[in-house]
Amino acid sequence: MAIFFKFLIIFLVLFWLARFFSRKINQLWAGTIGAAMQWITDNGARMMKFMFFLAGVLFLILIFQWSRTG
Repeated sequence: MAIFFKFLIIFLVLFWLARFFSRKINQLWAGTIGAAMQWITDNGARMMKFMFFLAGVLFLILIFQWSRTG
């Protein structure tokens, strides 16, 4: 399961980088993950943004700690 999450993180990073080089990938990003991030930026209060950031950091820490133990 940890391998799946690592590949998911790598995919998201590569997807984010590829959007700078391809118009089609940028449109795909803007309609999916980018749209969610824009919604948080527009509608989220400062505390909500902070909690999303902390949840993401905690998620990454847990994944990498879990992958080191197994």
